[in-house]
Amino acid sequence: MNIKRNLKLLRNRANLSQREIEKYTGISYLTIFRIETGKTSEQKITIDTISKLASFFQVTIDDFIYKDLSQFENVSPGDTERNHL
Repeated sequence: MNIKRNLKLLRNRANLSQREIEKYTGISYLTIFRIETGKTSEQKITIDTISKLASFFQVTIDDFIYKDLSQFENVSPGDTERNHL
């Protein structure tokens, strides 16, 4: 799974802090921090959290979980090129 890597990548590409993601998604910055640092096992992340993050970054849940999005340059919130993933 690539949740940890993809979350950090997408957040950094969007130039957003963990607190800003909290503001936009309602997911606590502490949860975001724990996911990004691996302090929370990817198997323990709720589908609700994954769904909110994938929706915010406009990627599919499958892509957010399983794809290595670092190989795609045009992936950031609001990007219309996402259909090419």
